[in-house]
Amino acid sequence: MKSKKTKTERSSTLRLKHFNIFLKFIILLSFYSAVSFAYSYGAYGHHTLGSGRTIGLAGAYTALSEDSNSFLYNPAGTGFAEWTYHFEGATNVLSNDELDIDNNGVGHSQTQNLFLFGAHYKLKRFSVGLGQVQPYSSSLVNDFSATEKSLHIKDTVLNISYCPFDSLCLGTNAINSLATQNVKSSIEEISQSDSLINYKYGISLRKDQDYGIAYSVSQKHSWQFLQPKSNYFNSVIIPEKKTLGLFFSLKKYKSKVVFDWEQFGEPGDSVYAFESNEYTNLVLIKNKSVSIYRLGLEALLIERNKTTVAWRVGFYDEPSRIYSSLNRAHFTIGLEAKIGPAVLQVALDQSRSFNNTSQSFSLLIDKL
Repeated sequence: MKSKKTKTERSSTLRLKHFNIFLKFIILLSFYSAVSFAYSYGAYGHHTLGSGRTIGLAGAYTALSEDSNSFLYNPAGTGFAEWTYHFEGATNVLSNDELDIDNNGVGHSQTQNLFLFGAHYKLKRFSVGLGQVQPYSSSLVNDFSATEKSLHIKDTVLNISYCPFDSLCLGTNAINSLATQNVKSSIEEISQSDSLINYKYGISLRKDQDYGIAYSVSQKHSWQFLQPKSNYFNSVIIPEKKTLGLFFSLKKYKSKVVFDWEQFGEPGDSVYAFESNEYTNLVLIKNKSVSIYRLGLEALLIERNKTTVAWRVGFYDEPSRIYSSLNRAHFTIGLEAKIGPAVLQVALDQSRSFNNTSQSFSLLIDKL
């Protein structure tokens, strides 16, 4: 015969059951908070980077890469270079105002300067280069709170390539990436930086200047900012990036056609685009991979002795990075003049319907 529980025992059992339910709720809430509110920035743009040549070709440069743009595109490309010493400097003035898309914005983004500086040395089958690149820079000004917030990434890059065969080159970039976040208001100015090491790999197969195919991949990497000085600062993520490129020459017209397929991997959950107006309309980046197709054409206009003039055009469709934005079609154009070893390049990248403009100026000392 089963014994009946006393009133005190039943009350104690009920309290224990309620406590267990409450404890599970607290644990679940803590887990949900840790997972769902661990926000970070997706600090990467889909606009073109590098010298005037790459921007004029809409960034379709993976297979054609053979200069210091290898810091950004294909590390293996410098193995095909014709020079022994190479020096390059390029600036890219970018205006990318996401608030033209977000009508709920209460501020504006600042025009930013991106840059690439590098030097290379090549000896037979080896090439080595060292340079500095600023591939990402964005600043947001909130007019309502009189606050300016910025995020900058600077890379110091060591590039090494080796060609085991005349038509095949392999390469890698060892990159020290420094991410810096700043907040400036009328009462305070706070800055925090963090650095990490990441790598980029590439392979290139080419038959002279007739045709070529190349592939490059860079790792997903992130700056954690585990002890932020201010709740303004979040972690920063750059997703994995894979690029397949090809080019072929139209000898009759002294021109080349280039094409790149570029894929950004999933940045992960709870990632925001830094360029969006996060003060009033925080929206998640779609948690899926993004593909970009780039197409470019370059042709010689003048070729006399040591003087050449070339022009370039390109197109790519910049995909939506945040739920509230739209795709933007980009058209690019560039011009290059070469006199002896000096090369001057200018280019313009303009999106249709939006204030998304990039102007580039490059100076190279080539084929010494």
